[in-house]
Amino acid sequence: MTSDRSQRVDSETNVDFGVEARIENSHIVYARVVAGFIRPSDRWLDVGCGHNLVADWMGSTPASLLGRAVGVDRDLAALAAHTGLYHKVSGDAHQLPFADGVFDAVTANMVVEHVREPLGFFREVRRVLRPAGRLLIHTPNARGYTTRLARAVPEALKPALAALIQHRATEDVYPTFYRANTAAALGDIARQSGLILTRCEFVMTSPQLGQLPGIAALERRWLRRLATEKHASGRPVLIATLTKDA
Repeated sequence: MTSDRSQRVDSETNVDFGVEARIENSHIVYARVVAGFIRPSDRWLDVGCGHNLVADWMGSTPASLLGRAVGVDRDLAALAAHTGLYHKVSGDAHQLPFADGVFDAVTANMVVEHVREPLGFFREVRRVLRPAGRLLIHTPNARGYTTRLARAVPEALKPALAALIQHRATEDVYPTFYRANTAAALGDIARQSGLILTRCEFVMTSPQLGQLPGIAALERRWLRRLATEKHASGRPVLIATLTKDA
């Protein structure tokens, strides 16, 4: 259930627009956040783990994360290729193959946008979390310009477009639904599933459309706008933390 973990890194991974923020690719931000999110004693589940804990183009997984997580994914080939897990489990995010209350932390890196029934997914996460357990998600913002453009593209064309723009293999392109991909939707689903949305951050990311002629300059102007706090809700990515009652 990975999304753009295989995106190619280039000179625009970090972009300084000279405005309010230095723009990093959101995968770099997520790797930094998850390294601080996972505590030394945590039992950790990475849902929809794919073939790496962080984006492939980052070169290496933070050493503090290697061998720490139990990974679950339906993609057997991705599981087989994953070298950073403690255990690998084949399973569905809507029916996690684990007992109640066994994990302290759950992560979902570019997964939630692919979840067909988000309420069921979040209830499953709550079920496998221990009291006071935490969930960290990294997912596209449905109000972001990249998601709006992606939703306008016919499904049949998405693999080719992902290959052009993000240099992704066609087997890494999965159906997307974006049913829990705004701050409001996450808040509603958290309440319905018995979780608490404790943090939801709108995150910038590096330019994504540079491979499309005539688009790069327009995208850069738009990113300058989004870098201001006034327009933060239109940033391309969400990083959110949810918790289970103690």
